[in-house]
Amino acid sequence: MKYKQITFTLLCLFLVAFLSSGCVDAKKIEELNNEVSKLNQLIQQKDADISTLTSQSQTKQQELDSIKKELDSTKTELDSIKKELDDAKQKLNSLTTTPTTTPTTTPTTTPDVPEQ
Repeated sequence: MKYKQITFTLLCLFLVAFLSSGCVDAKKIEELNNEVSKLNQLIQQKDADISTLTSQSQTKQQELDSIKKELDSTKTELDSIKKELDDAKQKLNSLTTTPTTTPTTTPTTTPDVPEQ
């Protein structure tokens, strides 16, 4: 009978230990599930942030492309104006330079000096 009591007591202790370890495991599992849930929310928030930033980046890239096109157009316009100015400068230079003509000279006569 004494052995039965010891066996029963040991069995109860093992049962209590087993159940308490299960409770601890359940608590740990619950804590881990809560952490996983928080991490999933954080991941969703970061994904939303990334999506927003990607959209903003695409908008800025489109603005940059538009500005680049305007800049190229302005450069082409300036090159055209420069060419017109160069042409006008050459024309002005050709008008201000008089053609070199040989001056008309009258023959000079030397006075007759009596010879001695």
